Amino acid sequence: MTNEEILNRFDVLYNNITSSQAPGLDGYEKSVFWNKAQLEVLKNHLNPKGNKYGEGFDSSSKRQVEFAPLIKVTTVKQASGNSNTDTGNTLADNVVTFKDGDGILSILNESAKVDGKTVVVVPINHVEYDTLMSRPYKYPPKSQAWRLIEGKDSYRIISSGIVTEYEIRYVKLPADVDLTGNTDPEVPGILHDEILQRAVELAKAAYVGDANQQQIIQSLGERSE
Repeated sequence: MTNEEILNRFDVLYNNITSSQAPGLDGYEKSVFWNKAQLEVLKNHLNPKGNKYGEGFDSSSKRQVEFAPLIKVTTVKQASGNSNTDTGNTLADNVVTFKDGDGILSILNESAKVDGKTVVVVPINHVEYDTLMSRPYKYPPKSQAWRLIEGKDSYRIISSGIVTEYEIRYVKLPADVDLTGNTDPEVPGILHDEILQRAVELAKAAYVGDANQQQIIQSLGERSE
């Protein structure tokens, strides 16, 4: 759907679901509800527990189509002076720092070059890290490296050698859309109807008051995790 079609269909669904009793919404307000709904739908489709089909990313061909436009691959190399001036991402002392780590919605898989050999990077949490560091041999197998989140936009790669390259494949956070403008949504058309329906539900919960509204708003917040 084009932005104009989204706005027109929003009005039709909104008027139907509220029986034309709710105040009209302008383009900015519709955009706010659309952007909230698109993020909510994507999160619910990423997590198998977040949708009725129990299908997460890569669980079905439909899911693959839904996320295909948002899949990105970023490679960070240890350059001269330990910096990558072209992207702003850096790799130094086995620590990767991203210029825009907030743009990552979900990490799919990772790899690294350690002493010239490509290995799989396995994410670990801090409890696992403490357990692993208590062992006599404190390094991963030669075919692996471990990744620990060290800070905002910063990952430490733990390996038996020097990491000279790191590659991450991830689902990017879609940009907010101004439905009154010329920039189309980044999410594929197969999701537009679902996002639109959710946006209208969010709008109704925000503007139509009833005895159950507080409970409705709370449940909406839980769904947006």
